[in-house]
Amino acid sequence: MTAAPASGRSPEVGRADIRLARQFGGVVAVATFLVLVGWYAGVEQLTTLVPGFASMKPNTALCLLLLALVPWFHPSHGRVTTFLAATVLAIASITAVELALTAHWWIDRVLPGIDLRGNDPQMAPVTACCLILLSVSAIAGSFGGQRLRQGPALLAIAAADVALVGYLYGASTLYGVGAYSSIAIPTAISIALLGATLLVLVPEGPAMTLLRDRGPAGKMVRSLAPFLLIGPPALGFLRLLGQRRGWYDTTFGVAILVSVLTVVSLLLLFRTARQVRVAALARDEAAAELEALNEGLEDRVREQTSEAHRLAAQFEATFTASPIGGAFTTPDGVVRLANDELVALVRRTRVELVGNDVQDMFDDEHAARDLALREALLDGAEGGYPMERRLRTADNDVRWVLVHVAVVKEADQISGLLYKLQDVTRRKAAEDRANFLAFHDSLTTLPNRTLLMDRLQQALHQGARSGRGVGLLFLDLDRFKTVNDSLGHDAGDEVLREVGRRLQAAARAGDTVARIGGDEFIVVCPNISSEDDVIPVATKLHEILARPWSYQGHDVPLGGSIGIAYGVAHDDPELLMRKADQAMYRAKAGGRSRYEVFDDDLRAHLDARLETELGLRGAVEREEIETWFQPVVDLANGRCVATEALVRWRRPGHGLVMPGDFIGVAEEDDLIKEIGGHVLTSACRAVAPLPDLLCVSVNVSARQFVHGDFQAEVAAALLASGLDPSRLWLELTEGAVIEAVDSAARSFQSLRATGVKLAIDDFGTGYSSFIQLRHFEVDIVKIDKTFTAGLAHSARDRELVGTMISMGHSLGLQVVGEGVETIAQRDILLDLGCDLGQGYLFSMASPAVAPLLSPLP
Repeated sequence: MTAAPASGRSPEVGRADIRLARQFGGVVAVATFLVLVGWYAGVEQLTTLVPGFASMKPNTALCLLLLALVPWFHPSHGRVTTFLAATVLAIASITAVELALTAHWWIDRVLPGIDLRGNDPQMAPVTACCLILLSVSAIAGSFGGQRLRQGPALLAIAAADVALVGYLYGASTLYGVGAYSSIAIPTAISIALLGATLLVLVPEGPAMTLLRDRGPAGKMVRSLAPFLLIGPPALGFLRLLGQRRGWYDTTFGVAILVSVLTVVSLLLLFRTARQVRVAALARDEAAAELEALNEGLEDRVREQTSEAHRLAAQFEATFTASPIGGAFTTPDGVVRLANDELVALVRRTRVELVGNDVQDMFDDEHAARDLALREALLDGAEGGYPMERRLRTADNDVRWVLVHVAVVKEADQISGLLYKLQDVTRRKAAEDRANFLAFHDSLTTLPNRTLLMDRLQQALHQGARSGRGVGLLFLDLDRFKTVNDSLGHDAGDEVLREVGRRLQAAARAGDTVARIGGDEFIVVCPNISSEDDVIPVATKLHEILARPWSYQGHDVPLGGSIGIAYGVAHDDPELLMRKADQAMYRAKAGGRSRYEVFDDDLRAHLDARLETELGLRGAVEREEIETWFQPVVDLANGRCVATEALVRWRRPGHGLVMPGDFIGVAEEDDLIKEIGGHVLTSACRAVAPLPDLLCVSVNVSARQFVHGDFQAEVAAALLASGLDPSRLWLELTEGAVIEAVDSAARSFQSLRATGVKLAIDDFGTGYSSFIQLRHFEVDIVKIDKTFTAGLAHSARDRELVGTMISMGHSLGLQVVGEGVETIAQRDILLDLGCDLGQGYLFSMASPAVAPLLSPLP
């Protein structure tokens, strides 16, 4: 059903109603405008509109025109419609007073400049009354008075209809009052149209409601209204017309009129009765359908009631047997029902739970917050605030649960709360373990690097407030790899645990002992006055590590090298770690199981290294990297067979820098790829045009060798220079080969397949020597110069070199002796069967690629 309109406001008028009202008003507006034009222009035919009848008075035309404009300002301009209607009410009311007092005031000539040609300007009494009724109806509509609008409008329509009937029958008493002027036919028609217009603007009025009704009542009104409005006047007019023309006398005319009215009335009666009967049948059918609907509704209610009982029983069974703890409480939290899982979870009896506050099951830590959240739920807050809480079990066991709370309603009223408790103790323990491992080492349970850096930062901040510093000890175990290789990784793990326990025992209260990976440990000593205060701690660590320890009957020596750094508030934690790390490496290089303090000498070394690193960046682009060459000579005939490409750095402000002073830095900072690639390319281009198929040997760093695109880099250098692959030797030190043993074998095989020859440089200095040659296919081995230097005065060195040469030949390899500086060394190598030699005896290294050998006997 449509809701009733708010008090004091008119119901909304449809667009079609407004359009119809404006059409009626438009007709009246055009007619009255023509009347006014006729008065001003002196055209009498326009003032009458209907030839042979009285003219419409100017004031009447003005008032009707103003009322005809009302629909055009409805409903958006209520004040304008009120003003128009009030103006008409004032004019009509003053005219009515004039008529009552038989006076003529200024209101009769409110429109100036009109020549009435002797006609009375005063409007007819019936017209004044009708205009008053219409203006009152329009004003009432502006203020929402629907009943007051309909009554005056209907009265005005009735008065106009009576006047029109009077004109139809020639009865002047119906359209005139005594000696006063009569209402004109155009005026009566206009009043009727304006009355209908105002009724159309009342959508909820009885007349319009019946006319719009789609049911039997509307059909009856729409069928009877035309006859009742037009039929009787038309029949009466026909009777009078026939009587006046002598077709029949008065008695016969009345009889005919009565007979026709009787027949038509009976026809209308039967039609109305038929419509009423149809409506009654429809009503009966609707009643039957309603009864059937009621019966179906009752069946549905019974089904739903039964279903509700079934669901209630099912809910109770599910609640009782649920694997999740559940409790049903009153709105204020008193437990009314608890299932078996909850009883087992809190390890209390059901009697101990029911009747007590649900909050008694939980720790008091969050009691206030839980109460506030519960009150929020009762006030209509969304959700069931899932939360983790610790239970109070009867045996004081720690149990964690995930709690969900839901509001239970009956008939839209809160009847209680449903608590669901899921045991998450294991998950909570796993999360705690994960959180612990995020900041601790899983093997030793010591703080890891993340937690260490946080505590180091805190120690520096505390030192800033106290004016003291922080000592940092970086410990790296000595010979730990030997333990892993000899006794296994389980023994290595146990060594790390034992070291962690001993370091914690030796550290001071408040110190942090951490393992940052591998066999590296850190001890942070806050509240230190100077680096001298850290020395006793380092001494104590050495002492406790030196104590005997055995593993499965094996004596395992424990010891470590310690680097010490001292920091203050403004120091960066990472930089402090690097300082301690550098000091540790100096201690390890100095003999192991010692400590070193980061001092000015070490700082100068680091500064120099940093300066070298910065200088190397972009050195290739600046053409500071040069390629020098040193020949490789056949010892048997003294002929040059190859030349080794050697890198040099012409550093601005430092002169020519040897590779030993910068290659290590280049390798650590990943600059060696660019430098090595430059040397490889320039060496190939320099040697390619030389005669006699001279070969070139190029040193390759381990990091450069195992790089993913090194083979492509070699191929590009050969292609760009046109050098035959067989004329290129690639040298890799024995230590570098052992360091990259897994990837080196595959790389060696791929490179040899292209025709490039491979050489192992500084052979004999590694700890595996010929054993490692089982994994690689090489062409050349170069004996390190440390062995060549002692040939003339050490029989042991001669035996070692001879063994190397013999084994190299047995494997089909060429052998090169490096560092040949004397004729005696050359002769001994030749006697031992060495193939090639290289050293200052033959030529110094120079930028010239063409060899210039020294004359030798």
